[in-house]
Amino acid sequence: MDKPSLDLSLSYAITWEDYLDSQTAFNRHSPEVARNIKRTRLSMASLYVFLLLILYPALAGLARILVLGGILLLAIVHILGVGKLYEWRVSRASRKIIKAAKSDRAIGAKRLRLHGEELFYKEESGTRKIAIGDISLILESPRNYFLFTDEASAIILPKVWEGETEIQRRIIEALRSKSPENAEQSGDTD
Repeated sequence: MDKPSLDLSLSYAITWEDYLDSQTAFNRHSPEVARNIKRTRLSMASLYVFLLLILYPALAGLARILVLGGILLLAIVHILGVGKLYEWRVSRASRKIIKAAKSDRAIGAKRLRLHGEELFYKEESGTRKIAIGDISLILESPRNYFLFTDEASAIILPKVWEGETEIQRRIIEALRSKSPENAEQSGDTD
């Protein structure tokens, strides 16, 4: 006897903070972003070493110690903080894009329905039908789940909506059980 198909539905709204949270989650798990941060750290380290080598013979005594020590301290903080700086810049740029956007498609009322082997995602622009197998990655943050349908496009599902958590948990469990690679890739972004 066949097991009855799962039919779960949730209506919710996405806020600007949820959208920014999705951008941050994507960047934290993007191999391209990780490579970019590594390259930035390497180029910054090279720049600071070059600066230290140029200034070393130009300074003497206490001035040499203070200036080079300050530059070294700045270099360490700057190089270690590149990831947070990048995250801040992405957040700032995303906020500008959101404020300048004429269309608020990403923000507002949404409805997600899991029926059998398909997801139906309804938003202002229409309803998308997505096969469960097309969910390539499931990430989560303290506030949301992110169901990636490709490298840069995700459905945002709040972990808690109007006090409700059970439907979200059941939807995510169903998606993870139907896609074993998502069970291992998922995780908290913090």
